[in-house]
Amino acid sequence: MGMSATDYRQMAQKLLPPGFAWSRNEADNITYFLQGLAESLARADSDISDIEKEIYPESALILIDEWEDALGLPECGLGGDDLAKRRLDAYAKDTAYGGLSQWYYVELATRAGFEVEIDEAYGHHCQSHCEAPLYHPKSGLAPVVYSAAPVERWATCNDSCLTPVRLFGDGRLECLLNTYKPAEGRFVFAYTEV
Repeated sequence: MGMSATDYRQMAQKLLPPGFAWSRNEADNITYFLQGLAESLARADSDISDIEKEIYPESALILIDEWEDALGLPECGLGGDDLAKRRLDAYAKDTAYGGLSQWYYVELATRAGFEVEIDEAYGHHCQSHCEAPLYHPKSGLAPVVYSAAPVERWATCNDSCLTPVRLFGDGRLECLLNTYKPAEGRFVFAYTEV
């Protein structure tokens, strides 16, 4: 708990030298001067105790913008105006260890508001039976991310032959997961229509 303006004023009055010029009466000009200084010091004391909360992103209020800038947030257009979500995102990114496991990417997508399932692709190995495929039928050796999304656009006759027949979602899920995947890895995204 910080000191009040009265505490600071009384402390300053005790430090005054003795004598008629340095009166300690409540109605004297020196007391009004010291009260003004004391109020400034009390505000600074209060601000210092409040700034302790700004050290951590999960409790930041004044410095939440600086935390987001330092951590590169919001990512892929997934930001919002909700302070609690901004704090959670900053805390999660600040304390994230990263990982290559399926649950890490599922949790990352869930926190961003996406419901996904990831099918890890295992290639043929020594314990596979002889008729097992060499690669995952949809993706080779890349994990398949299943999610539901609305159809954003159908291909038209004027589109390039490289344009997908249907485009799902707005690309934020792909952006998010591709940001956190290892450089040599890739995901294959499979959408079901909402």
